[in-house]
Amino acid sequence: MKNLKNFLKSILGKKFFDIIYTTYLMIINPKKEIPNLVLKSKFYVKDDNNKTLFSIRLLGGSTFDRGNLFYESEPETVNWIKNFNKNSVFFDIGANIGLYSLYSAKLNHRVISFEPESLNFAALNLNITDNNFQEKIICYPIALDNSFLISKLKISKFRFGSSGHTFHDNSKNYSHEERDFLQSQGSISVSLDHFSESQNIYPDYIKIDVDGNELKVINGMKNLLKSKKIKSILIEIDKKIHDHRLVKEIIESNSYRLDYFAQKRKGANNHIFNLI
Repeated sequence: MKNLKNFLKSILGKKFFDIIYTTYLMIINPKKEIPNLVLKSKFYVKDDNNKTLFSIRLLGGSTFDRGNLFYESEPETVNWIKNFNKNSVFFDIGANIGLYSLYSAKLNHRVISFEPESLNFAALNLNITDNNFQEKIICYPIALDNSFLISKLKISKFRFGSSGHTFHDNSKNYSHEERDFLQSQGSISVSLDHFSESQNIYPDYIKIDVDGNELKVINGMKNLLKSKKIKSILIEIDKKIHDHRLVKEIIESNSYRLDYFAQKRKGANNHIFNLI
């Protein structure tokens, strides 16, 4: 069978063969192959010259909106990544389905992505493989905290591309209001200091988008902050919240200066701190 398929490919060409073979599979086993075909549908994010930067799988949930609004939802994040020094190391903490990890890889940076939620982690891996970024992105299904913990990730919505999840004992949302969760998922955490030291990987740039766990992440990277290895940090914080004021104070006490502030939506704000 394999030899026959290779023979037909050589005659018809790969693209035409794939169309015929996919059609054949859908006819003989539609219950299996039609869902498979649907799950392989993609959205292509393009640059100003209409050239494809990367693709994402359209898996329902928020995946289409995230791809379609790539430039509109957080233009400051896109611009920040666009201005990284060449061949940098980027830590994407709270990567979701991987938009900013993929964009950074497209710009030839080395990317370490952290995403503990199971559906988002699956989508992230599919997106890495679809774009042939396996050599540029390594992703980990773990949470970042101030220590090693075996605990639970509380899920707000169980669908691809969703956000608002929280790790361990936090039962509040981004604005520190009490909230209900759909279910809990087993998860583990490490500190960023421990991760970098054990893997001998040190970031030049870090994005932190962890929906309420920001202070714990920052408390778990104090050695990195003191080392002055990180050139810039983008973090979503609201200065009206006590924990977030502490986050800002800790970062700035380590020779970082607030360079940019963008209010993305009510109660949630992107801040960019650069090393002085």
